[in-house]
This record gives sequence, structure tokens and C-alpha cells, in this order.
Amino acid sequence: MFDLRPYQKPIAGIVFDYMRKHPGKHPLVALPTGSGKTVVMADIIHQATTRWPETKVLVISHVREILMQDYNALKFHLNKEIGLYSAGLKSRTIGNITVAGI
Repeated sequence: MFDLRPYQKPIAGIVFDYMRKHPGKHPLVALPTGSGKTVVMADIIHQATTRWPETKVLVISHVREILMQDYNALKFHLNKEIGLYSAGLKSRTIGNITVAGI
């Protein structure tokens, strides 16, 4: 799959711990520019869809370039079919993992 940097490795576990301790609440992960947010997101998605195969994931952005970046990176890192739902990109595919414009 992909290698995480040492500071990226614990993030998915922290997110899942938070969700267990605070049911119904939504965690937020904030990372600075260049820290590998997309790789961390791919790791969280990978772990969630591996642990709970029925999991559906929706990645939302308001910027077309970020939509394409996330779509391409998730396809590469996860090696899975990724849906892309965006009028601006003329795509209406929905999958278990979908990147979409708001």
C-alpha cells in the first residue's frame, strides 16, 4: 500500500479512539501544508473499510483541483474503485468511496 511517516502512523488510531469515546461526534484532523493530509486520509479510509467492509466514505471539497487531487491520490493509494461526483468535472459516479463537490 503506502508507507506513513512516523508522525502520521498514530492518526487513524486516534480518530477511531475518539469516535468510540464520543459516539455521534465527528473528529477533525488538522495538518499543516506538506504534511501528507491525503495520505493520512487514505490510511483512515483504508483502515475503516478493512475493519468494516460495509463502510461508505464521502470526501467533500469545494475546489475542483482538490477534488481531482483527492480522487487521483485515493485511487493510487487504495488501489480501489473511487467514485467522482462533480458537475464541474462532468462526472456522476458514486461508489463505496466517493469524492464529491459540495
